Amino acid sequence: MKTKQKKQNKKELLFNWDNYKKPNFFRKILLKWEFEWKFIPKKILQGIRNLWTWFPVIWNDRNWDYTYIYSILKTKLEKVYKEIDQKRVTENYQYKLDKIQLAIDLIEKFQKDCYTYEYMDYYEIELYKEPYKENEEFITVTSEVIRDELDIYFEKYPLIVKKYLKQQSEDFDIQNEDNRIRLAIYISYERYKKAKRILFSTLEKHIDTWFI
Repeated sequence: MKTKQKKQNKKELLFNWDNYKKPNFFRKILLKWEFEWKFIPKKILQGIRNLWTWFPVIWNDRNWDYTYIYSILKTKLEKVYKEIDQKRVTENYQYKLDKIQLAIDLIEKFQKDCYTYEYMDYYEIELYKEPYKENEEFITVTSEVIRDELDIYFEKYPLIVKKYLKQQSEDFDIQNEDNRIRLAIYISYERYKKAKRILFSTLEKHIDTWFI
């Protein structure tokens, strides 16, 4: 009975508004200043900083390419990184900074098409133009391979190569130039998909904890 009575008293204490008095006019002014008005200059300054940071991003934004979405996301992540790094008040802040930096680095690679043209570090061609035989007003373009080190590229990602070869017919010739290019492009695309999964899984797992 005593325990029940204590709980009842506690409940009444927490939710008893009978003795509550509304603040008078001067008290309201004081509260407004304490919790709102004195922060207005700081909010204005922060707004100006935001405009300075975001203006070039918004000005250059377009609606017809996914890289502009990445540009907005990257800018926000950079601002969050700077905020956490300066204040260092959150738990395990360095771990959080590492995850944010990972996301930023991946976005930069997407923006630069690093994965799309990755295989070109191992493969080089030269293009030649010649007059079209039947009509000299037109030209034909031919190519010549001057460097082919794709085998090194293939050796770096054996699991992806194995996956690709399983999808091909038995007479697939990996020494054929066109086949080698297709395989190289496939590896680049698979690595791009993996990097994209890492980016968004990192955001999904950690974004809620960056501010606590």
